[in-house]
Amino acid sequence: MTCNNNLDGFDEVVSLMHHIKESGNEWPKVRLSFNDNPLHFSVAGTRARYPGSVNMTDGGSYGQNKWYGRIGIDGVFAPAEAARNLAPTDKAELWELLRRLRDGEAEQVFAEFGKLFGICCLCGRELTNEQSVEDGIGPVCKRKAFG
Repeated sequence: MTCNNNLDGFDEVVSLMHHIKESGNEWPKVRLSFNDNPLHFSVAGTRARYPGSVNMTDGGSYGQNKWYGRIGIDGVFAPAEAARNLAPTDKAELWELLRRLRDGEAEQVFAEFGKLFGICCLCGRELTNEQSVEDGIGPVCKRKAFG
């Protein structure tokens, strides 16, 4: 990305994804968005080229998706061509989202997504319970991510 921001220090994002995985979600996926672009985070499996890293895509099927890059287990963000080629406003929004996750604002980011789209960013289910709608995330998923 052509931002003048550090591409390292994203250990918080990697830790969160691994925490969700260790809480019983074998293949955790976090659904978010930036500037109306879907953004999905997932943990690379043990047979992947970079096991344990956090992949960032648009959520499409493998080979048909936009791959925005990965956050390595060392916390370094390696942007892919799709991220580098984003329009300036989209690039700025993606960077702001990543910055907020890096800076420990995951619970707020997850809640904002849930409130905006009416679905849980972890399981993708519709938020129907009054407390879940208010929190922007389902109670089971909230415990898995932040409990």
